[in-house]
Amino acid sequence: MRSIFQPWRPASFSVRLQDGTAFPVQPNETMLEAALRAGLRAPHSCRVGACTTCRCRIVSGSAKSLTDRAYVLPPRDIEEGTFLACQTLPASDLVVDWEMQREAQPEHAATLVGLRQLTPRVWRVSIAVNAVFQALPGQYINLMMEPAPGSPMVRPFSLVSVVETRGRTVLEMDVARRADGCASSWLTSDAATGAGVRIQGPFGDCVAREELAPLIAVGAGSGIGAALGVLLYSHRRWPTRLTALLAYGGQTQDIYGLDEVSDSAGTAGVPHLSRAWVEKSTAAATDIAIG
Repeated sequence: MRSIFQPWRPASFSVRLQDGTAFPVQPNETMLEAALRAGLRAPHSCRVGACTTCRCRIVSGSAKSLTDRAYVLPPRDIEEGTFLACQTLPASDLVVDWEMQREAQPEHAATLVGLRQLTPRVWRVSIAVNAVFQALPGQYINLMMEPAPGSPMVRPFSLVSVVETRGRTVLEMDVARRADGCASSWLTSDAATGAGVRIQGPFGDCVAREELAPLIAVGAGSGIGAALGVLLYSHRRWPTRLTALLAYGGQTQDIYGLDEVSDSAGTAGVPHLSRAWVEKSTAAATDIAIG
């Protein structure tokens, strides 16, 4: 009887590759997240199910896709069991045909050099790399850190800005502090400033490109920063391209960056629209700002 009244807990599963390599997948963790946590060189780029870099084929077992695969995969591939690892939750133990990368991603030593609070929950963190680090706003890096002795962690963060000066590159990223987040709490504390870290990347293709169509960037929470960075970069490079920023937050105080991007557009002479929505307690959304 006791088992009937115990709270239900999501199950953990095992994924085994066809070469015999196996790794555990924690509850509510995607296959890609689990593979990277296990130290495997899993191919990936966008992490949102758009680029298909992490495509794999499930040989046995069942899985749940977080997105509709038909948007990016041909029907035949879906019929043959092809999934996107970044959007796949195992529903049982799996055997997967998924080829890992042979060469490790290069790593760079870096130092946490700056911290600035933007909202009650979001901080902008600056990282200095003593090398030329070629990346663009909107891409992301894997940040390897050790908030507590003996507790190494790897977390992905999107880039807001990349500034190279005299062979030294300063990267900026926005971090949302979470009450139960060891990594985010450490990164957004003064104690982290001056600490050494390592970075991998950059990854991802969500960047500004030279096109005639208007550029619309969408962000929520700390993701507003990456959207903002993409637009600021576009203003500098292609000042004739129309831009728009769509931002979303749980409260009015969660919205930031609208004035900055509007000022940038004004300086560059770019027609620009900023619009933000805030969620009400009724779960409706209200339009709070236009710039």
